[in-house]
Amino acid sequence: MNKEYVENREEFDFTYWIIGLVGFVILYKVLNLIQPAEPMPDLTQKKYSIDEIRKFDGAKGPEDTVYIGLMGYVFDVSSSPNFRAGGMYEKFAGREISIACANYSTEEKFLDEIYDPETTVLDTTKQQ
Repeated sequence: MNKEYVENREEFDFTYWIIGLVGFVILYKVLNLIQPAEPMPDLTQKKYSIDEIRKFDGAKGPEDTVYIGLMGYVFDVSSSPNFRAGGMYEKFAGREISIACANYSTEEKFLDEIYDPETTVLDTTKQQ
């Protein structure tokens, strides 16, 4: 064998392995000590009826809460001017809008209809 190769091979011993392993363990422990700044919010949902959603229509003023219902979910749209008086979707404020969205309509007849995929039949003959 080459003398230079043998000298380099003998120069590398298990001390470097131990130093590397200790460094890895310290780094692992430090990284595991880092915790998220704040815990995740509680994502449990409150169930709303259509009558409860109707109370959140923003009619009391600009600071009033506005909710809409869509496919069984309730969304707080208070920060959007579109759902306030004079907005393009003001009719949706405090309403269940699943069927209205499916029909691309803001007509009153489509509001507050509950969408159930097993029982709801949409009018597919309507020309757009």
